[in-house]
Amino acid sequence: MEFPIDNCDYNYLYSELKKLKLFTCNHRRHICKDNKPPKSCLYGYTNLQCNPNYRVGHENHHIFTNYYETKLKHLYPHFQIVIDKISKKYFPNDFYFNSVQINKNTNCKSHKDGKNIGYSIIIGLGDYIGGELCIEKPDDVHEININKKFLIFDGSKYTHWTNDFINDRYSLIFFNNFNFNYRIAIPSYKRPKVLLKKTIKYLLETDIDLNKVDLFLKDEEEALKYSENLPQEINVIIHNQNGIGATRNYIQTYYYESNTKFIVSIDDDIESIVKKDKKIYKLNHFINTGFGLTMKNNLNIWGINPCSNNFFMKDRVSTNLKYIPAGFFGFIVDNNKYCIHTQYDHLEDYAFSCEAFLRDNGVVRFNNYSMITTNFAEGGISETYGGKKNRLNETEKLCNEFFSQYGDMCRIVKKKIIIIFNLITTLKIQLINHTIF
Repeated sequence: MEFPIDNCDYNYLYSELKKLKLFTCNHRRHICKDNKPPKSCLYGYTNLQCNPNYRVGHENHHIFTNYYETKLKHLYPHFQIVIDKISKKYFPNDFYFNSVQINKNTNCKSHKDGKNIGYSIIIGLGDYIGGELCIEKPDDVHEININKKFLIFDGSKYTHWTNDFINDRYSLIFFNNFNFNYRIAIPSYKRPKVLLKKTIKYLLETDIDLNKVDLFLKDEEEALKYSENLPQEINVIIHNQNGIGATRNYIQTYYYESNTKFIVSIDDDIESIVKKDKKIYKLNHFINTGFGLTMKNNLNIWGINPCSNNFFMKDRVSTNLKYIPAGFFGFIVDNNKYCIHTQYDHLEDYAFSCEAFLRDNGVVRFNNYSMITTNFAEGGISETYGGKKNRLNETEKLCNEFFSQYGDMCRIVKKKIIIIFNLITTLKIQLINHTIF
């Protein structure tokens, strides 16, 4: 995907870029065709394995463990304002980056960006001739002129290099180099076959490492039923709780009391995560983006659209009050904030959304992402209520109770649901978009 930059913004970016005094980097000489140290500097954050002399005395990132300001960011903090203005105007709002590679006259040979997480955005600047970005894909080698335009590409997946050029050529590559050390929590109840057929099957199709998965089961008897065909990498945790609300409370407390900071909760019946109508296979990349943008907004909770209908899926990331469905969401543990618990066994994720907003003054939602699942399926919450019909009948009581507690944040809407040839009128909570309380 390519998109041009306006001339005035290009001139602003280029003039500010030329104010930076770039230095040669011996540790990057291996990427150059002439094997000489290039003027190729990282603006942002880097870890201890990469050229530690650049970071002596520099600020340690407050969340990225063992990540430090690079020398260039330390010397030119004002350039971050330039980056923020340009990225806010031009980049997709579901794109996250924490660093920018700045190259001057760097003629790269073929390589992959092994430390990058997911997609990058690149732009070329200067009055150079040639210097196309070459990307080797299965169908062909694509030669792309990136001068005065942004290009989204996956440098971690595809081999790429630079064509020869004359005159000064700058390039900026915006990317994320921090892989959040997150855990995946899956609560499940009486659905071992569903779990394997849906959520586990989907995770195996993606780039997720199953060693990250914690499966939360009620008791040892349940664990025995789940053990057959369960991948060995998955860690099983017994919670001894009754009901989904108590189970989600336990999960919150469990990670608050551990040393885990980043958690993704996924229900046991998720067939896939989708962006509009496209199934997401780079799930690790999306999860890292979720945590990155949540941190960038100084918030703690992120989630996706509960509706997978394209008509209701907008290409924007919001931070006002919105419903964060419990089927797939992420949260960041901050021990300086209280742990959120819910009193509800149904509508618990609505309560969690409201409480997170009240605590943090915002929640992050990717409105162009959703999940494919089957509502009111056998087992799970319906099982704890003794079936789907009992669950629906209980909804009206719960909605009225919820409204009495969060009435200024929500409204009740009536909705008709057809189940087993019976027309049942039930109630549904809808959160009201707020920005400030």
